[in-house]
Order: sequence, then C-alpha cells, then structure tokens
Amino acid sequence: MPDYLSALAQQHWPAGMGTPAAWHWVLQTNGAYAAHNNLLLFGFPTSQRQPALVAKICRTPRHSHTLQTEYLRLCQLWQALGERAAGRAPRPLALAQHGADRALLMTHCPGDPLLAAPAHFWQNQSQVEKLLQQAAVWLRQLHQYATRPEESGMVDEASALEADFGRKAEAFAGIFPLPPAALEELRRLTRQVAQAQANAAGCTLLQGDFWPGNVLLPAADDAWHTTSAAPAMALVDWQFSRWDRHTTLDVYLFIIVCAVKSTPYTPSYADRAQRAAQALLAWRANLLPAYLAAYGQPAPCRLLPPRAGVLACCVELAVRPYLAFGVTQADASQWQTLFSEISRLWLPED
Repeated sequence: MPDYLSALAQQHWPAGMGTPAAWHWVLQTNGAYAAHNNLLLFGFPTSQRQPALVAKICRTPRHSHTLQTEYLRLCQLWQALGERAAGRAPRPLALAQHGADRALLMTHCPGDPLLAAPAHFWQNQSQVEKLLQQAAVWLRQLHQYATRPEESGMVDEASALEADFGRKAEAFAGIFPLPPAALEELRRLTRQVAQAQANAAGCTLLQGDFWPGNVLLPAADDAWHTTSAAPAMALVDWQFSRWDRHTTLDVYLFIIVCAVKSTPYTPSYADRAQRAAQALLAWRANLLPAYLAAYGQPAPCRLLPPRAGVLACCVELAVRPYLAFGVTQADASQWQTLFSEISRLWLPED
C-alpha cells in the first residue's frame, strides 16, 4: 500500500507546488475502535518532519461509501469556496481503488486538535465563551460561502436521504423504548424540522460532524488561549457532510459537545448527558444567545430555535451509526438521555 500511495501522490500532487521526489508513510490510526472506522496514514515528503498528505482507507470495504461521500463533498466545497477553502478543510486529490481497498488521498491540515485542550480550558467559562464566539463566526462564513439557491440542484438524492429527519425519528423510536410524552415530543420535532426545510429558499453544505474532535487550531504554545479574532480553524473528517436547507446540525452539535466537555469526566453515559443538560440550561442566559448572535441568520437557509435544535441533534447522533453502518454505538444512550433531559427540563419555545 505505501508504494501505491506514493505513486498516487506523485500523480495527483497539485501543480505549481513542487512535487516531492519521494514519500514515506506513517500509520496514524488503525481505526480498530469500530469496523466502520478508517485507517489513516500520513504522507511525509522525504526529509520533511511535517506531513503533507493524508490517506484514508476504510477497514471494511462495504463501508467505503463514506469515502465516496467525503471526496465528493470536499470537491464541492473547494469548487464553492475556491482558495478560501485553503486552511479550512483538506483539499481532495484522488479517490482510488487498490484491490479491495478504496483510498481517499487529500492534503494534510496542520494544527492541534481542539479535543486535546486540557480540562482547565473547558472548565473556564470565559475561555469557552470566546471559543464559541469564534467558532460561530467561522461556521457562519463557511455556510455563507457555500450557500446555493434552491434551484441549484445541490440537494442530491444522497443529501436528501441524509436530511430526512422523519427517517431518523422513526429509527430513534425503534431503538429506544420511549414513553408517550417522548413520542409526542418526537412528532412535534419532526414537524418543526419539516417546516424549517419548507421555509428555506436555498441550501448550504453542512460539515455534518462539527465537534471538537474534528476541529484543528493553529499549533502554538498558546493554542488554547483564544483571542478576539476568529482563529484559523481547520475542519477535518467530512464523511457525514451533506447539502441541507437548515444549518441546525452544524450549529448545535458544536455547543452540545462543548457542554459535555465543560463538565467533569464520568464514564457513565447517563451521567454525562445529565451534566451536559444542566450546562446547556445554565448557558441559556448568556453563552447560548451570544453564540447564536455571533452566528447570525443563515439566510436563505433556516435554523431551528435552541431547544428544538438540541433535540434534533440528539436524535441524529443517536441513530447515525445505525442508519449508516447498521450498528448502534454504546454512546447512543448518552444522546437518548440528553434528549429526555432537555425535553423534561427545557420548556418549549413559543
């Protein structure tokens, strides 16, 4: 595989960037956590200490459709943003088949993973508030650059299937034994999502997995001390990206996971969800309104109000592995518990 990847890199290296004479490859992760995860290999030009390329290879060939999605959406992103995509997302170079293995080759995005920020960062509300403000500005710019009119036809069949909230709500009700009140909440939420999609006059490209694990910040000694200026974030792992008429998933997923990270770690998924719910309820006074104000209105797309947006994200996160890969991950119970807690504690918006 390394020799094949080196040949692929030589063939598809961007013109004008000086093709390296040779490459060496280092396995970054073997994806062994789950069968639908990917192997990641970093490609280093000879004599260089920083990688220039990333090769993603699906461990299980039947799940390689995720690489097809990621390649297509990254191509569409770069087509929509042009050079403004540089530094924001990997540049897709090739999607190739090598025997039974499908490989996605793309440029490497340098930076420190936000997920690696120390615990004291997440528990400092002032720092979290600055991060949320900056992330909102960055996300708004991404959605604005990628917005297309309704007649553009960008919401293709695959995106339409991924954006079908009714399908996800049905799976959610099938996986978890929901009481009547939760089922009614789910029906009401399905109507809200449908209304938001019907009211939109355009669509935009969602990254679909906008959480701290996929966010890279500039590598620096003070990488976790945010400033008033929007940071040069890079966003990786676009396998769940899609075109959609509302931006709810990207906007609320980030703040939900930040709420989880802001509380002391516990191995219990139920405890994590309950603590995250309390954090989100506390953030309604200041952090959440400030975050949404920094993001603004995603016209001509739509954005669900906070309570509905959080609930919709819980449903999607709980059922996504089941719908995409046929498995229910252990953390699905975390999102079901958070759904129940928010439904119970957060009064519906008018």
